Amino acid sequence: MSRPAGVTAAAVVAIIGSVLTLAFACMMEIMARVGPFGPTSTPPVPIPQYTAFLTTIAIALVALGALGIASAIGVLRLRPWARMSMLIFAGILAGICGISVVVLVLTPLPVPAGMDPRLMLAMKPTIITIYFVPALIGVWWLIQLNTPSAKSAFVDPTAPITAAARPTSISVIGWMLVVCGALSIPPAVVGLPMLTAAGLLTGWSATLLYVVLAAVQLAAGSGLLRLHESARVLAIVWFLVVSANALGMGFLVSANALFARYQAAMHMAQPFPGPIDMTSMARVGAVVGVMVAAIPVWFLVKRRDAFRADPAHS
Repeated sequence: MSRPAGVTAAAVVAIIGSVLTLAFACMMEIMARVGPFGPTSTPPVPIPQYTAFLTTIAIALVALGALGIASAIGVLRLRPWARMSMLIFAGILAGICGISVVVLVLTPLPVPAGMDPRLMLAMKPTIITIYFVPALIGVWWLIQLNTPSAKSAFVDPTAPITAAARPTSISVIGWMLVVCGALSIPPAVVGLPMLTAAGLLTGWSATLLYVVLAAVQLAAGSGLLRLHESARVLAIVWFLVVSANALGMGFLVSANALFARYQAAMHMAQPFPGPIDMTSMARVGAVVGVMVAAIPVWFLVKRRDAFRADPAHS
């Protein structure tokens, strides 16, 4: 079957975006090697914690960029796995950037000490646009790759027809958890601190929690892909715990105090000088995040008939 024009356009945009992602990863790594510098270092040396933070971002971006290019090429070749890969990435892109747009629109931007508030206000439309465009692309991919013509183009005529096919929504949620679980591993390796509703975790406690988060998400995601009922329950619990943590960080603890402690742990006093009011942003982000987390929970409840009660028969 011929490839729909919309599918071709989606793949081309994915390649462009992936190349830009790789370029941004290079920029992150350059920043990690040349600065920022400690305020009292003589001679100036990069801050180790912030260097690790930027390197972690660079590693994740390289992985995502490479996967994006591979998926786009697969989409051009009408490979079913590539369509699923792009759907997963589109869901993550639309979710994360969409939440960011809502938070930015509804809350004032934090203004570091010494900066003119009018400058930050003038920058706000540009910052919103930076997040809005990827969110719009993600929504477009979700729509374009789910049209009847796109679905039929990716059907493998040699694949056996099964009665218990895995719903697309469950595939997207499962792979999303697998990807997020894998991305939880680099912070554990480099020893980054973690913000939670229970407070700031550093050292071995943060590393242990990163490992636990990675294990839970990988287990839930891989189990969903195998249609295990236990994984469905675990995934629902996971999203509920994430929602509770977001609400706790937004309403039960001081977001300003948490961020200040994070700044101190990361030695970020130079790039973010002075106190920054994070209260309204944390609260709006918590509410929007809970609303977004409710979407996969809804699909996991609605599609429960697709799951097997006994994983041993999978």
